[in-house]
Amino acid sequence: MKSSAALATVTSAGLAGCQGLGGGGGGSDEIVLGDLSPRTGAMSVYGTPMSKAAELAVQEINDDGGLLGREVVMEAPDPQSDPQVSQDIVSRLIQQENVDALFGMVSSANRESILPIVTENSQLYFYPALYEGGVCNEYTFITGPIPNQNVMPLVEYMVDEFGPNCYLLAADYEFGQISAQWVRRGLDQYGGDVAGEEFFPLDVSNFSSTINNIQQEDPDWIYSLLVGGAHASFFGQAESSGLDYPMASSVQVGSSYEHKTLEPPQLSNLYASFDYFEEIKTEQNQSFVDKFYDQYPDTQYINQQAYGQYIAYKMYANAVEEAGTVEQSEVGQALESGVSIDGPAGNWEMDPATHHLVNSAHIAQVEEDHSLNFIETIENREPSGFNGECNLDTESTWDDPVATNIMPE
Repeated sequence: MKSSAALATVTSAGLAGCQGLGGGGGGSDEIVLGDLSPRTGAMSVYGTPMSKAAELAVQEINDDGGLLGREVVMEAPDPQSDPQVSQDIVSRLIQQENVDALFGMVSSANRESILPIVTENSQLYFYPALYEGGVCNEYTFITGPIPNQNVMPLVEYMVDEFGPNCYLLAADYEFGQISAQWVRRGLDQYGGDVAGEEFFPLDVSNFSSTINNIQQEDPDWIYSLLVGGAHASFFGQAESSGLDYPMASSVQVGSSYEHKTLEPPQLSNLYASFDYFEEIKTEQNQSFVDKFYDQYPDTQYINQQAYGQYIAYKMYANAVEEAGTVEQSEVGQALESGVSIDGPAGNWEMDPATHHLVNSAHIAQVEEDHSLNFIETIENREPSGFNGECNLDTESTWDDPVATNIMPE
């Protein structure tokens, strides 16, 4: 495998024999994969571990002989957490570098910025991050959880354990707004209620008025959909002010790993729900974690996005071997056949109809020292909650696709 520096500088000249949109590496001796992990900008806290996970997955694939006897290389420019930069990079990777598949992005804004390009060019694309749900796209395969898989179980748990009244805090963009709809839906379903809700631009870091509002409403618990480094300031300010309510989150801990970056006990008594935590105690996962840190000792945490990215590369590899080709339409059909991967946290299978994983939810409590206490695991939750049917395995073909984004119910 090429070094990290080399991975970011595979040139179009080296791929001169690869012609045609959506056709990938074609007759090249190498299989070229485009990695879209943001390593700078607002999403870098999520994207930096993703980038390392991608490198590890490709190294393991090559150590096992590559794919179809060919070496796998990565083209890994930095999208910089910026939608316009992301669009420019994806256009170049598809139209000039002729990548065989694309992997990555974190925020919904960045994902949405590139999906029209992916669709127009019939480009195989893997999105690894937890998100708000609703993507139904022939060319897109998603390896992170959606709200019916991680938000709904957590809301049910919090209502049962702490009471019905929830104060909701969310980032003010598509992910936060739609995820908040899911929290409200869960509260309606499980007998809860919204005691108050607030939405914040990503650069907000002063939460004094919000803390006063929470104290006045006196909810049973708080649900956090806060995103990024500025929003993490809430937890220190809440602790300093004596705000002592149980909290729930499907962002903190497993995704943005504040239990590793903030001083204890700022996250004490927060309950998180994810398909993956680095701390999952299985022999297979511990082997993965040890290997990851041996290779990347400066890693702060192997987050959900990193795991989703690792799984995406391995699932692609299984689909290529199943298809016997890197022709993207045939790899897509192999994925729709129910290709699975026996990963560090269990066996994951692609749902053919929605192109999302059948996933599990682990609920963990953050202790006073910021260690995790695993409370409950809900296994094999199928993706659902689309507004209308999403039947990609029966209602579309690669050349005449269903390629739309549909809002969750």
